[in-house]
Amino acid sequence: MARFHRNVALWQDGLIRCNLVVAYPEAVSEHWAVVTDEAPFEQTLHEYALRFCVEELFLDSFAGAFELEDSRLRNPKSLERLYLIAALAILDSTTQGMAAQIAGLRSIVDPKSESWFKLS
Repeated sequence: MARFHRNVALWQDGLIRCNLVVAYPEAVSEHWAVVTDEAPFEQTLHEYALRFCVEELFLDSFAGAFELEDSRLRNPKSLERLYLIAALAILDSTTQGMAAQIAGLRSIVDPKSESWFKLS
């Protein structure tokens, strides 16, 4: 289920205007509120859903799983090596995920499966 609102006033003074999409996607534990300058349609919501995947991957890769910010490395060569290792790990896991998708095994390894951004 989703609601699409145009020309919504932000803040108390209402000077900033935007479009708002509020959604309750299936298989996602959080409700979404997307503030955008794009037209508020279901296609816009799907485009943001794809972006959420990228942002989640970035957060997981650089802040979560690899904890790059906590490495305390200051030597540029050492940081470069650490980023290379993180990039190779991401590439490897992405390749394995794609292989699972092609083999028709995605629903076994991904609880969100292909319908994670469909609306109820």
